[in-house]
Amino acid sequence: MLIRKFVGCVKVAAVITSVLVLGLSTSTAAAGTASTEPAGASAFVAQHATFTLPAPSAACVAAFQAIKTAFANDRSEDAAERANATLEAGTPADLSEDAAERAQFKALFAAAHTACAATIAAIKARVATRLAATRTPSCTAAMAALKAEMRAIWSQGSRPTSAQLANLRALKAAAATACGWHLCTHR
Repeated sequence: MLIRKFVGCVKVAAVITSVLVLGLSTSTAAAGTASTEPAGASAFVAQHATFTLPAPSAACVAAFQAIKTAFANDRSEDAAERANATLEAGTPADLSEDAAERAQFKALFAAAHTACAATIAAIKARVATRLAATRTPSCTAAMAALKAEMRAIWSQGSRPTSAQLANLRALKAAAATACGWHLCTHR
């Protein structure tokens, strides 16, 4: 039961990895494109409107599948525990089980990070190249503020508060406006 706190802390990481897996699956990688349309920059759009994402390695896909399977198994195990009331929350048996699950999830995420490092580096390089062409001082400042807030939330080690999430959304909107990105306006 305590594992839900760990899962809650990495919810953002899980969503990002899920989107990455869906966006980079080998069946859609060849046809998948990402669109960036800076406001008022039709020449930029004509030149850089779409780009193909690199296909993830087989090890990367397998690592994400292992994470998905572990989450599904944990959910079904927690449901079974609730139905049977086999472990009371806070008992030594429950705490040791939670510690083992936490260690398993940390190992799975570390393996995915290692397996997907080349793909992530390739995507970062392509995005950085695209962004460098449109980066203005106001865009740079807005992105720095957004990154600082994200680091602060991540380093606190617990779920973000509603006020922190609202601030993050406002900073994201400010960065999207300053940089002219329509891609960042999804809510």
